[in-house]
Amino acid sequence: MPEIKGTFVAGRMNKNLDERLVPKGEYRNAMNIDISTSEESNVGAAQNCMGNSLIESTGISGAFCVGSIVDAKNDKIYWFISGTNVDAIAEYDPNVLGGKISPVFVDVKATSGGILNFSSAQRITGINVVDEYLFFTDNINEPKKININRSKQGCIKEVFIKTIDNTLTYDVTDNSVFGSNYDLTTKPSALNVDFTSSLAASSYNNSTGIITLASNPGNGTFKISLKLTSQFLQHTRLFVEKVNKGNVKEKHITVIKRYPLKAPTIALSSSDRDGNISNIVCSTPDESFDAAATNNFSFWAYKTTTGNVLPKPPGTNFDPSNLTDNLNRNVVLSEIEFQTTILKQGDIVRMEASDNGVDYSVVLELEEETTATNSSTQKFKCVIINISNSFANSSKDLALTWTVNVEQEDPIYELVFPRFAYRWRYVDGEYSALSPFTEVAFLPDEINGYEFDAKTGHNSAMKNIVRKITLSNFGDYMMAEDSDVVFLDIVMKESDKTNIYIIKSIDISRQEVQTVDITAESIKSLLPENQILRPFDNVPRKALAQEISGNRLVYANYVQGQKLVRQDALKIFTRPYSKEIKNNKPTASIKSIRDYEVGISYLDEYGRQTPVLVSKDGGSVFKIPQSRSDKDNYIRANVETPHPSFATHYKFYIKEPSEEYYNLPLDRYYLAEEEDTVWLSFVSADVNKVSANDYIILKKRHGSNQAVFIDEKTMTEDSDVSKTIKYKVLDKKSQAPDYIRNRKELIGKISTQFSEPDNVNTGFPIEQGVLITIPAQDVTETVLEDMHTLTSEKKYIKISISDSEVCSKYYEVESIEAIDGGTDGDVDDNDENDRYEIKIKNPFAVDISFTGTAANKTSNLQFELYAEKEEEYLTEEFQGRFFIKIKIDKAFDENVLQTGAYTNRNWVISHKQNIFNIVNADDGSTSSQSASVTFSETDFTPSYTVNGSALPGQEYAIDNAFGFEPTWNNGGGTAIDSSSLDYVTTSSYAGEPGKGWAPSTDNIVDLRFFGTKDPRTGFPVLASSFYPNTQPFYQKLINATAGNPVYCRWADEEPTNSNNQDPPIYKITNCVEIPVDNIADTSDTFGIRLRLKISEHDPSNPTANSPINWNPTTSNSNVSASSAYNDSNVTYDATGPDLTHAREFQILERQVDSRTFSTDSPAVFETEPKKLIDLNIFHETPEAILIPKVGMSLTSSATGFPNTTIASIGLSGGITKINMTNPVTDDIPNGTEVTFKFPASHESNTNFSHTYKVYGTGTGGQINNNTNQFFLKALDLNWYNVYSFGNGVESNRIRDDFNAPFIDNGPKVSTISEEEYKEERRTNGLIYSGLYNSNSDFNNLNQFIQAEKITKDLNPTYGSIQKLFSRNTNIVVFCEDKTLKILANKDALFNADGNVNLTSTNRFLGQTIPFAGEYGISKNPESFASYGYRIYYADKNRNAVLRLSGDGITNISDKGMSNYFKDNLYRCTRITGGYDEDKNLYNLTLQNSDLTINDTVSFTEKTNGWTSFKSFKPESSVSLNSKYYTFFNGDIYEHGANSLRNTFYGTFTDSSIKLIMNDMPSSIKEFKSLNYEGTESRLYDNTVGSETSLETDKNITNNAGKGWYANSIETDKQSGTIAEFKEKEGKWYSYIKGIDTTVSNIDTKEFSIQGLGSLSSISGVSWSVTNKLNITGKINPEGNSAGVLGDYMNTDREAFSWEETAGTSLQFDSTTGANDIIKQLNVANGSFSQSHVFNIVGNTVITAQNEQSKFLLSANDFAVDTTFNSGSEESSDPVISGGGIGTITFANSTTAYASDNKIIVTVPFSFTMPSTDQSISFRIKGGAIMTQQIT
Repeated sequence: MPEIKGTFVAGRMNKNLDERLVPKGEYRNAMNIDISTSEESNVGAAQNCMGNSLIESTGISGAFCVGSIVDAKNDKIYWFISGTNVDAIAEYDPNVLGGKISPVFVDVKATSGGILNFSSAQRITGINVVDEYLFFTDNINEPKKININRSKQGCIKEVFIKTIDNTLTYDVTDNSVFGSNYDLTTKPSALNVDFTSSLAASSYNNSTGIITLASNPGNGTFKISLKLTSQFLQHTRLFVEKVNKGNVKEKHITVIKRYPLKAPTIALSSSDRDGNISNIVCSTPDESFDAAATNNFSFWAYKTTTGNVLPKPPGTNFDPSNLTDNLNRNVVLSEIEFQTTILKQGDIVRMEASDNGVDYSVVLELEEETTATNSSTQKFKCVIINISNSFANSSKDLALTWTVNVEQEDPIYELVFPRFAYRWRYVDGEYSALSPFTEVAFLPDEINGYEFDAKTGHNSAMKNIVRKITLSNFGDYMMAEDSDVVFLDIVMKESDKTNIYIIKSIDISRQEVQTVDITAESIKSLLPENQILRPFDNVPRKALAQEISGNRLVYANYVQGQKLVRQDALKIFTRPYSKEIKNNKPTASIKSIRDYEVGISYLDEYGRQTPVLVSKDGGSVFKIPQSRSDKDNYIRANVETPHPSFATHYKFYIKEPSEEYYNLPLDRYYLAEEEDTVWLSFVSADVNKVSANDYIILKKRHGSNQAVFIDEKTMTEDSDVSKTIKYKVLDKKSQAPDYIRNRKELIGKISTQFSEPDNVNTGFPIEQGVLITIPAQDVTETVLEDMHTLTSEKKYIKISISDSEVCSKYYEVESIEAIDGGTDGDVDDNDENDRYEIKIKNPFAVDISFTGTAANKTSNLQFELYAEKEEEYLTEEFQGRFFIKIKIDKAFDENVLQTGAYTNRNWVISHKQNIFNIVNADDGSTSSQSASVTFSETDFTPSYTVNGSALPGQEYAIDNAFGFEPTWNNGGGTAIDSSSLDYVTTSSYAGEPGKGWAPSTDNIVDLRFFGTKDPRTGFPVLASSFYPNTQPFYQKLINATAGNPVYCRWADEEPTNSNNQDPPIYKITNCVEIPVDNIADTSDTFGIRLRLKISEHDPSNPTANSPINWNPTTSNSNVSASSAYNDSNVTYDATGPDLTHAREFQILERQVDSRTFSTDSPAVFETEPKKLIDLNIFHETPEAILIPKVGMSLTSSATGFPNTTIASIGLSGGITKINMTNPVTDDIPNGTEVTFKFPASHESNTNFSHTYKVYGTGTGGQINNNTNQFFLKALDLNWYNVYSFGNGVESNRIRDDFNAPFIDNGPKVSTISEEEYKEERRTNGLIYSGLYNSNSDFNNLNQFIQAEKITKDLNPTYGSIQKLFSRNTNIVVFCEDKTLKILANKDALFNADGNVNLTSTNRFLGQTIPFAGEYGISKNPESFASYGYRIYYADKNRNAVLRLSGDGITNISDKGMSNYFKDNLYRCTRITGGYDEDKNLYNLTLQNSDLTINDTVSFTEKTNGWTSFKSFKPESSVSLNSKYYTFFNGDIYEHGANSLRNTFYGTFTDSSIKLIMNDMPSSIKEFKSLNYEGTESRLYDNTVGSETSLETDKNITNNAGKGWYANSIETDKQSGTIAEFKEKEGKWYSYIKGIDTTVSNIDTKEFSIQGLGSLSSISGVSWSVTNKLNITGKINPEGNSAGVLGDYMNTDREAFSWEETAGTSLQFDSTTGANDIIKQLNVANGSFSQSHVFNIVGNTVITAQNEQSKFLLSANDFAVDTTFNSGSEESSDPVISGGGIGTITFANSTTAYASDNKIIVTVPFSFTMPSTDQSISFRIKGGAIMTQQIT
């Protein structure tokens, strides 16, 4: 009989080809079949699989394995278990006999609140083992790291208890009973208790937890063993250096490590020890020399052999020496007792005493401490180092009381500004980021105080005299009981250096550290330079992919940043405040004349920081003016807007962008050759501090400790308090300029009235004159008699008044001639016409006006002649100096020129002005608001030029008239609204009268300025071009302040001092400009009222404000008092106006001669920074501020303040308001300190605390008794950048030397982000850590330094990164749509031919090289498996299963299975891959959400195909040592270890194989039998049922059904059955029998009669006819039309969507869209009645403001939409007869508009289904309201 034979030599399934085309050796399908991999190596044989066995159960309820990994180095398996009550990590060690399962980490959720937070819905695909560390990430939680060994130590399984007391009962829940290593967190029922044999009858009640001993053990020792019933029930303990520190918390196992948030507290001392080392007292006794010479030495002296008395010499100590006295006795020094307890061996002490005018001094070294008299003293053996000769030849020692001072070592850090910080080293070797740095550890010399030496340029106070630095407060985290910090590193950084040094490293696991003293400049090691760039570790908050490569930890597809909404609304209140500095004590302060900006950075619980955020309203920007330069300045700040929910802290940052500056102490000054300029000399050491065209700022007054600035206390509203008193450097010389080397030496001074004898109008010194004449009789026989013969190159004259301080300036002489006016041939006093004519080079200026006129000369005039001479004796004064030239102004004159002792100090008239007596209104009144004051005249005082046009001078009058209110433009600037000025006195103000001149009442007078007349038109200048700031006289007046007063006088006032011919001098200390309108109804004549504060100048008391009584408007011999100034009183002629009613008002300035002086308290200038650096660099302040949260504990030492918690928090006017759970029980003072701390129940933040100052609403800001509310005070920031001395000098540099170290603004910086800060998912990004080296104990795997290049981004078109895998030093990256590799620690160079050359690089992640083929891993990284160089994975998006190997990517799903994967892959929600090294199979499990797909299929390289499906569906799988392990229900199973074949996880499944015999497929064949070669067949008992019955009707008899059988045989024609197989000659045979024909399987082609027509009936069977019913529904967001409250929602906002309700009788297709409902049913004709129930849910969306918001729903807002009528979409009139859709109902699942509320919609269907396909529709409308932002 012909035989068709099938074999399995191909060893793979083929589900692709037509059955007729399947190649031989392949088969259609298989289950639990191994081909070519059988244990007996029967190649080509099909064999059923050996089952798997449970190794040991973890006992975790609801367990699911979410990930696993093999530690091949240590032969261990680790897997991750998600459970109902417990999450865990377990270890399997196969090398222990029988294998051992141990808990690595157990997270009891009831204990911890959940710190692993595993989810069965999220696989962990990023797992790595590095030595003893286990790293993993799940894309949900913080990436984590566990020390396997320490964690296993913390998994307490059994506790042995020893006790020796007589107690009979013990409670296992009492932790104190069983010791510190025992802490029961499980229920007593989870314990088994074992007793030693001597206590065998004892019992344990697992309900109560009580152990009861059978007998009293007495004092003997016995043992009780408490053992958990499961190893996975007790939460893991934290073990640090073998010490149990309690339950592990999340902070202990995160990759990111917390760092200190506050700088250490710093205390500085000028002594290297505690206590006073100065003025210690001790006494030495009176020991006399006796006459008998038996006592031949006293305490300090001895007698020599010659009888002389000498001091005991240096070197003398307590021990006998070679030195002997005259009696041959050893000279020794007795012990000395000191009244102190701080001395120590080796100290050098200087002792001083005095008696009867004799001074004694001794210097000793303390050699050895001995027993003192009492506890408050110390006694030492000493050695003399030095001793004064005062003891020589004295007959006795006096009983001396000594003052003792310890001689100290030199200060530490004397010439630098050090800052200190610290960091922690964790138990696993990670180092935290550095804490904030302290402020500079600088202790200026407060004892000697301010001393700035102009000769050396040194500021001696700016040296560091610190000798001991004490650091404390090293962070709450380190000090906590559960801290895993083991080392404390103290680091130091000098302000001007980049290096950071470790100066101390302290093992805190072995000692408690509260303080650290630094007394030497020792350095332990250098910290890597990148640590200063590491403000925090930018470890991703979440990450999907993880790998270890190049000893670095790499994450990909990670989340960074935080959700920070409404950044534009941030408001920061910031203000500078000041305190007085006393006694010029150097005080840490904030530099004046600088602009500052304060920003904040928010921190999450692990210290990740946002970029700096600033107020958009500018509220965080401020400037400290020069007027605060003598103050102790500090910043007060407060955040006035709500903090983001993620933040636990915030930190202030300060921006101050100025460059360096220097201080320059003035040595001397010299008047320069140009008018109003001066040369300043400075020590040459400062020559590089300043250059020409720089600006220098005058900070301190010359000769006194007074600051220079505009005084805020006396300023007026027009004073610019922010004004900086600065000067441009006009020139700079390295040597003294010639001009100042030549001094003006007085040749002679004579009295003269000038003029020619016969012509008084010629030769008199007047303005604009250049020639003066002196009668010879005034010169003859004086030192000036030969002045016309002087040969000096330069000569100068000056005009003065005897007995007066008024004089002119110096005028250079052009020529001097002696004129013989007679006939005697000589010039002498014999001829009244003889004279001297002196011609000057430049005309006399206004300063000469005091001389009067030729017709009305001022009496007692004097002529002074000077010659310029180079004085050689000044050479030393110029040596070692450089010189700069500046222009003199009022401030310089007041604070430099007019200080000290001069050879000559005179007044010079700088400006003068005719001021008319009084101005009244035209009607003569002074207060009428209806009257006008009109002016069209001007007096012709000195003219000035504007834009090239000469304009006459100003017109002024004493103002007693009414002035109307205008709006006035001052100098083209901003218009001034006079309603805002101080002189406004009423709400309906329209002006006010002037005050006139009445200084005796309030020292206030008013002048009015009337503008000018335009000479081109003859008319007054109008308001549009009225620029009073161009007027010199006006400018002088308006700039008057108390600090820089204007000195003035009336020219015609009578002198009040009989010894002085000058009129009284007044000082103006304030001037306010008040714009007024002279006419009520127009604006053509404007005026300005100048309100002056004036007082008499008292030279003996310059600061006094003495009132004056003289009034220029009253009677005077020269001016009529009765005439008021108005139009009718003034007449004009060709020479100008009638000045009868005017007085001359003079402004005076001091004239100083060229002599100058040096002082021990010189003026100090400060260089202005050359430029501002426009960088947004913000400097860190030393402290992070804890943000108050509800539930925090509150404590205070204040009486009556309760230990309570925060009940609620709010903002009131930007101030944080705290409501307490309990009220205070007493009045609490304003400023009380309250400590805020997270409660212990808050796992993450147990150790965070902060102390705030608070206040209340009671009197003086107190918190009233019985109130529970208080407010937080703004914070004073501990940040400074300068030392202020209270005299205007602000120094930030050592000794103020050039290029010396200076105080920086802070070492750690941040900046503002150019882009909006937000939470960011870096789907295409990679980020990596620092290096790890186990050999050098170098663990930087927690260091993700954002400032370094630690990221790499891939092409977004590749899709998101799903998996990383390290292979051959490269990283293989699996993206959704692409597979590629990244070269690690190397880069690629491409040749012209496309070939690659590798090159080294300092970048860790180098070139990205894609693999050929457009395949990725989709979003199924769990499909990944690797073996050797091969990698297997699935690409769901392309329905492909892939292999990546040396030949690139191969689509292995094409190996006979492409159709299967196309049909199933895309529908799967979980695709789990694993590699079976035992059988060399890649096992791929495909599952969808409802498990309608639930297959495992195996691929092998041996057959290059898919061998079989498998009945096991593992949660995860691994291979170790050629054994295959899978995980199911959280437990581990070993495959191949169960002799029960096909039994997996305790469930048996038949092996099966579907064969195809397709030889000669076109031929019709008849099959008679089926046989196979193999093991035995299944046997049946045929007694049940007939022999022809189906196999399922038979009883299986052999070995529970073992054996092969055929369950079906089919051809394309017929089907058959096989009863059983019979063995014959090694083969198993069976007879094939066809299946009986019935109605259900009838095939009409088998009818004996064939023909055309239709069947009239078929008997013996019944059925129903079905048709298609198409149901469509739509939910429309219709806004307020459905009664919506609130926002209108249109369709593009996706306000809500629908979801299916489980268990409803009619299920719709939920995949058709958010608001569309579509369902197609096969419905039998006839009655149809069902209801569909579904939910409408509100969506969460991101708004245009980038805020997360949720839509809230109410059933009342939804209804049936009856507005559409489009055929079949008619809901109210369905097209199906007999009804259709009933009443649709809407109900709330909870409460209307609650965040968790859903709308329950019920749609009832009821109709008769016709015999044709039909459709029915409904439509719902509704709306929603939007919440506020979701934080």
